Amino acid sequence: MAKKGLFNAEIKLVEGSVLRVLSLGTREEMLVSRGVFKGYTGIGSDEGFCMGLREDDVEFIRIIPTHMILAVDILEQAEEEGEEREEEIPASYYG
Repeated sequence: MAKKGLFNAEIKLVEGSVLRVLSLGTREEMLVSRGVFKGYTGIGSDEGFCMGLREDDVEFIRIIPTHMILAVDILEQAEEEGEEREEEIPASYYG
């Protein structure tokens, strides 16, 4: 059970999940993207949210800058891989 006031550890964006993402578009309407979550990437100094989409029989990956995302709907949650990732330890210490 998640602690009050903190994040819910049971709700995760897992690669392979089907999502609907609402992001900033034009002044009049939002951009709605429905597809499969592929992970994150970098766009210059910003982070990008990667979605596999299909429109007009063409498959492509859309990268949405994370600061442009307004809402994420998890339509189908994918199962997590069985492996636990170890926490990355910094190579050096600055104090």
